[in-house]
Amino acid sequence: MAEILSRERAARLSSGEGDQHTVQPGETLSAIAAAYKVKTSALAAVNNIANPDSLRAGQKLIIPR
Repeated sequence: MAEILSRERAARLSSGEGDQHTVQPGETLSAIAAAYKVKTSALAAVNNIANPDSLRAGQKLIIPR
């Protein structure tokens, strides 16, 4: 199933349906969401994040529009 999700993410990015953000050390999901003016819940849903505390530096996130 992870392969299907990454294809969906790639399709979204290539179609211009979102920007990409690389998580930096110390960043939180809520801070990233606020910076892009999107809801934290929307950011978590698009990126299949069940636990917002599980972000890792270097992780790439799709930012919904």
